[in-house]
Amino acid sequence: MAEAMADSVNAGSDDASILYCQPCGNVLANAYCRDCSEYLCLNCTSVHEKLSITKNHVLLKGTKIPSFYQAKGKPFSLAGTFQKCSQHPNEELKLFCETHGSVCCTACNFAVHKQCDVIYIPDAAKDYKTGPEYRKLIDDVKGMEQLAAKYLTDIDENMKSVDKQEADQLAMLDKYRAEVIAFVEQRVKELSSQIKQLRNRNMASLKEQQSKSQKIEAKLSSTKTKLKACEQSPCELFAESKQTLSIVAQLQSELADIADKTHFQQYQFQKDTNMEAVLGNKAGLATLELITG
Repeated sequence: MAEAMADSVNAGSDDASILYCQPCGNVLANAYCRDCSEYLCLNCTSVHEKLSITKNHVLLKGTKIPSFYQAKGKPFSLAGTFQKCSQHPNEELKLFCETHGSVCCTACNFAVHKQCDVIYIPDAAKDYKTGPEYRKLIDDVKGMEQLAAKYLTDIDENMKSVDKQEADQLAMLDKYRAEVIAFVEQRVKELSSQIKQLRNRNMASLKEQQSKSQKIEAKLSSTKTKLKACEQSPCELFAESKQTLSIVAQLQSELADIADKTHFQQYQFQKDTNMEAVLGNKAGLATLELITG
């Protein structure tokens, strides 16, 4: 670990006495901040002395700058442990703005966070791991992880319930469809039977009157023939006519009776108004009622 730190400070030099600015990496150090345990170049030193959070730090300069081996008793942050600022690529995110709750670099501090409460991350990070905020964060993450796992289990069970609900409701719909079809078929069968019965009744009545009419027609034809045959004999014609008068009177009565019975029972298919209302309603027959969710 000490060798890695030395390499970072010396930036690859073979001379351990050559010290480089840790924030910049390849610029010679001009000072050493005893509070931050960090080597600084001239520019970084100037910034360090102006920042409200670091201006009271003790800076060792000139011959008072310790070598790496003199300073290594107090840990310091390596330059490579900080992320680069997206707005200022050459700057590292070593500051934290408590006002805005965001990390920032020294350039951001000058440009945006001058009036904010800004802290130096290496100072704040020393005991952060054992502090209450980090412990609470770990507990919160653990709790949320458990809650997320519970939600995943609940969601998985709910997805199974959704599939089962679909299957159950489709089964009920199929059963209801079968019941409706069975009802319609039974009703059609009954109505068809009634139609056939009415047809047979009408046909039987008309056939009966047809038979009577045919018999009357035959009698009238026979009577007409007899009368025609007697026309050459007045006495025979008179006698035959007198006998025929009663027959004709009887036949007239029978024809009058037939006239009243030649009508048949008429009927017409009539749609049920309730069923028409169901068929005319797009949501007819059945609906889906949302119970929850």
